[in-house]
This record gives sequence, structure tokens and C-alpha cells, in this order.
Amino acid sequence: MLTFFQKFIFAPIWIGGFGFGALGLLKTGREKGWGFLIAWIVGSIFIYFYSIRLKKVQIDEQNIYISNYIKSISVPISAISRIDENIFLSGHPIFIKFKDKTPFGKIIVFNPKGGYYFRSHPVADELRSIIKKTPRD
Repeated sequence: MLTFFQKFIFAPIWIGGFGFGALGLLKTGREKGWGFLIAWIVGSIFIYFYSIRLKKVQIDEQNIYISNYIKSISVPISAISRIDENIFLSGHPIFIKFKDKTPFGKIIVFNPKGGYYFRSHPVADELRSIIKKTPRD
């Protein structure tokens, strides 16, 4: 549910609202407008990489199931090359990197359930364990 909120509610409202405000300040001729415009661009890029790109992920012994809420795909676990995570960001995003490009790209990002800060998330550790046990091509 948090993934849906970040992807479809928070991101469009933040990008649209902040952008509308920044452009409004620019139209008034205030010098602050340029600072807000730059903050909007930087913030929008950050939100793209950590909210709009989020996927819903499920896994079993053989496959990882990935959804963007419109399309769903299945990828064999053996196609995963590595698991990375960002222990500092809210939601604790986990990055799954694939050997080859999938319909969602070579890297997908998702937020696991539960908050863990400044240490590895148990879901990331579990994924690493699963891919170590999986025979490689």
C-alpha cells in the first residue's frame, strides 16, 4: 500500500504542487522563483528515482514477480545479479539488478515492509540468501 501511495499519490502531488508554486513565483518576478525552480527540478529527479520507479515485488523459489500496477512480469531468480539497498532513505529501498534487461529495465527498486534504518533489511538479506542458493546459468 505504501508503494502505491508513493508512486501514484505522493509523487504527482509533490511534483505538480511544487512545480506550480515554483512557476508561479517565477511569473511574479521574485528572485526566490529561480531557487524554487532548481529545488523543484532536483526534487522531481529524486522522486522519480525513489518513488515513481517503485515496483511491487513477490518471490518464490524459482521466480521473482514484478508489477508496476499496470503490467506484471515473472523473471527467474537465476537472472538476478545482485541486491543493493539504501539504508538511509525512508522506505529502505532495495535495488534488484539483473544480468540482462527485463521489460522493466536492468534494475528495479521496491520498498520492503517494515522500517529498518542504518542496517541491512531482513528482506534484502533473505533475497541475497535465495540467489546464493539458486543455480547460475
